[in-house]
Formats: sequence, C-alpha cells, structure tokens
Amino acid sequence: MADLTWRAPATEVRSSPIHGRGFFARRAIARGEIVAVKGGHVLTRARWVELEPALGAAEIQLTEDLVIAPVRADHRDGSMLFTNHSCAGAP
Repeated sequence: MADLTWRAPATEVRSSPIHGRGFFARRAIARGEIVAVKGGHVLTRARWVELEPALGAAEIQLTEDLVIAPVRADHRDGSMLFTNHSCAGAP
C-alpha cells in the first residue's frame, strides 16, 4: 500500500465501532493543529466517474469539477482519511 495521505503522529487509524476503520486521536489535539492531509491525484469529476466503479468512494471534492482521489486500487487505502462521524456525543 502506498501511503499517499499524511497523518499526524498524534493520530492513528484503527478499527472503529461506528464502521470499518476510523481516524482517532492518540492525545488531545490543539485547536488549529493539522491532523491529516488527504493524498491522491487531482482529477476532473468526469475522470473520477470513470474510476469510481473500480475503486469505490475514495474522493474528496476540491471544486465543482475537481476531486482528489486515488487512481489505482493498490493506492486506495493509502489515500483514505478514514474519517467517521457520529451524531452521538463523545463519552
């Protein structure tokens, strides 16, 4: 797996009780601290529509017509942020 996404050492990806894998803090995160930068390739929406059936949801929209996403199956996991969310309050 090529790790295209940068994640701060204060974070980790692990099994999530919400769904699959999730992105978690290892310690308190300061306001304004950057915790991750999505990796991948900048693609047009049209190109992503061609790739998505083989790769699944893995993109983040940048503009109306641009996304950042992997272009190969072996880069998919390495481009993911693994952010999950819950509407439930934190314990």
